[in-house]
Amino acid sequence: LGAKDIPVQLDPKTEQSRALDHIQSSTNTEEESCRNIRSLILKKLGANTYNAWFTKVKFVEVSGEIKMKAENKFIEDYILQHFGSVFSV
Repeated sequence: LGAKDIPVQLDPKTEQSRALDHIQSSTNTEEESCRNIRSLILKKLGANTYNAWFTKVKFVEVSGEIKMKAENKFIEDYILQHFGSVFSV
């Protein structure tokens, strides 16, 4: 059908800046502890992964625990399946 892989070149500095801007912009909607989790995810998984998946979720602190709320079930399942080990304590 003519489908093929096309490599995508992403500028690392731009991606890092986008991720940091996203974390900073969450100041109005998330607690500091949630932003700290975002920063750890960025550090551990990198800017490309953060921008692709973690800008689509919200983190909320409930009774001292941080919970993730995804835009939809697909995103939630994908993150848990591929990055769940990052969240294990």
